[in-house]
Amino acid sequence: MTLEHDVRLFAEGVMPSPSEPKILGYTLDDLLHPSSGNPMRIGLIVMNTSINGTKVDSINDVILQLASSGQYDVLVGPEYSFLRSEGPLSELEKDTYLEGMKQATAGKDMLLIPGTIVWKKDGKMYNTAYVVHNGNVFYEYHKMTDGGSSFIAEKHGLSLHRGEVPGIFEWGNLKLSLEICSDGSSVYAAGVKAGLFEKDIRDKDLQILVSAGTFFTIAVVRPGGYIIKTNGILREFNYVMRIT
Repeated sequence: MTLEHDVRLFAEGVMPSPSEPKILGYTLDDLLHPSSGNPMRIGLIVMNTSINGTKVDSINDVILQLASSGQYDVLVGPEYSFLRSEGPLSELEKDTYLEGMKQATAGKDMLLIPGTIVWKKDGKMYNTAYVVHNGNVFYEYHKMTDGGSSFIAEKHGLSLHRGEVPGIFEWGNLKLSLEICSDGSSVYAAGVKAGLFEKDIRDKDLQILVSAGTFFTIAVVRPGGYIIKTNGILREFNYVMRIT
């Protein structure tokens, strides 16, 4: 695994994530792209995000630029990437941002996970991680636990919608899991509840945790698989780690 980034990003130890987007780029020599067979290229968008709001347009501009460039096969942002200080996005605003991402990924066999979009509809608030692939929403996952989301909802007179299904999906021959912040370990817990053997729970090639605080999750990747973490609060918890 090779890593390309500005070493100054981590030189000061435990520090908040930066106020403007920074990029961490990884090449995973032993995890191959499901169609090209080339080493997987992972891009992490590192930026301060919080329940009080994010510089939505700044992070969106970077996402669209990177997705359009085809520089990465998997591009991931942190939780609350799309939450304005004024409150959750309308459904129209959410769909407009997603449309831009669809256009940026059109014709590309890549996964774009722009962190989460916090949006509202019919008096409910959703904290959703979308997976955009080749011009389409390939998968969507709604945060299941609270983890601070109810603070946002109540502040704006909304009720919090909670997802009920753990984030598990496939991309070609690869198995992936997706969790949002305090949902960390939910995929493992669901496997235990279903009575699966450890080998059947820990069978993922990529495990992705998008967060704005929580950095803990129980691994569900196979030996040789990778965990991807983005964190909008603490910059040192943005990384890709191989599980042995």
